Formats: sequence, structure tokens, C-alpha cells
Amino acid sequence: MRLKEGSPAIDTGSSYLAPGVDIEGNSRPQGAGYDIGAYEYGAPAPQPTPSPEPANYTITASSNPPEGGTVSGAGTYKEGEMASLQAKAASGYDFVNWTEGTSVVSTSATYSFTATANRDLVANFAVASPTDTPEKASYTITASAGTGGSISPSGTVTISAGASQTFKITPATGYHVSAVIVDGASMGAVTSYTFKDVNADHTIKASFAADKFTIKASVLNKGGKVSPTFQTVIYGGTATIKIIPRNGYTIASITDNGVSMPVSSTYTITNVTCNHNIVVTFKLSTN
Repeated sequence: MRLKEGSPAIDTGSSYLAPGVDIEGNSRPQGAGYDIGAYEYGAPAPQPTPSPEPANYTITASSNPPEGGTVSGAGTYKEGEMASLQAKAASGYDFVNWTEGTSVVSTSATYSFTATANRDLVANFAVASPTDTPEKASYTITASAGTGGSISPSGTVTISAGASQTFKITPATGYHVSAVIVDGASMGAVTSYTFKDVNADHTIKASFAADKFTIKASVLNKGGKVSPTFQTVIYGGTATIKIIPRNGYTIASITDNGVSMPVSSTYTITNVTCNHNIVVTFKLSTN
């Protein structure tokens, strides 16, 4: 045990019956003299009081309007820790300021502060003002054509601002316009295109495809067959049809689009420029 401060037993004892050390092995006396009725020992050293853990605070951030931009840096921060929020405007918007409630807290896109409480911050954005750019005096239209035709005028054509320009697309013989592409978008298989009130550079490209024709072949009776009965041939191409009589039959006639052709076991059309309809008849052989 330990005597209380101011006890009348302090320093009033005698060494007559007191041992030289207390029960803890500490030398006696510890004060000015022996104490009465208590074992004397050294007071333990005071223990430091542990510091409390720092509080955690939640920092939230949002965009106004939501499509105006993005924010980053929100999260949980310890008390006294430096928080840093960043705002980035979307295309077509400008950053305005950071607000908390109705108060503007920063006009810088990066807002840094020491965390001392929970906070809810808003990054405000506004639609960007259009930038006035001087109008050019002239613009260029680049015109090109693929194999099988032409475009006129062609190459790089300079047009005064606000003027119009017409382009003629002409397929070569045996070809047709397959597409006209203006600034990357298809205008269809047109043969003329006009740019009106030109206020920007443009491109126009024409593409072409070879004309195709059908070749049909048939028989009027059961005396034989033809092969193939149908085929597609491009302009200027060649088509060949085999004519095969049955046993006991021979070829009687061949017509092409109603016109009689020489009788042969193979009928060939060269330099095809139109559709063809071939009709074959057979007759009994006289041999």
C-alpha cells in the first residue's frame, strides 16, 4: 500500500523495528524519515496518455450539370489530411467554380483543403461560348473518281466563300455509277452533285461498277438439253452455251433474241453488251 499525501504517518516512524528494505526490495526510508503503519516504496513513473485516433471525414464531389464534366479526388480522408479535388470540363463546356451549399469555395479547377469535417462539394460547368473565327475567303473541294468513269471538274477545286459548285459524274461505256461519297457520306448513285453556299472544305469521290447482263438458254422440246441455262456476264465479256441432243436427235435450230444462228453444239457470244435469250429446238435424226 501507499500512504496518502499529508498522512500523519509520513516520516514519523522509527527504524527500531523497520527493516532496511520494503517488500518490493526498495531501500528505506524513501522520504525524510520512516513512515508509520505502511511499507514505503517508490511511486511508479506516470504512463503517457495515448493520443486518440484521428477522425475520418467523407468528402463527396459531383458535377453540375452531370454532362458538363467529370470530377475526381472524392473519398475518405483522415482529420488534418490534405484533400485535393479536380474538375475537368467536357467538350463544349467550361469550368466555372466549386461550391458548397450556396457558397463559392474556389474558382480553380483544382481545389485543395485540409479535411476537418464531412464536405459535399459541387463542380459547376457552363456551356462554352462559341469562338468567333474569321471566315475564309475561299475553300477547296477535292474531287476524284475510280476506275470506270470520271468526275468533272476533278482534282482540287477552289471555291469562293458562299459560292456553289456542281460536279458531273460520267460512267465509261459498260459501266454505271455505283456510289458518290461526299465528306464520307454516301449520296447514292447520282450523276450530278452540287455544293451550295460553300463555307468549309469538302471532298467528293465517285465510284463505278461494270454493267452486268443475263444470258438465258432453254429448249422447246425434249430432244436434248442446254448448259448452263442461266449465267451473268459483265460488259464486254463472253458467254458459252453447250447444246447436247439426246440419242436419236439432232439440233434443229438456235435463236438468240429471236434471230436465227448457225447450228452448232457450242454457241458462244463474245463482247456481251446486252441481255440474251437463246432458244434451241431438236429434231429426230434421219440417220
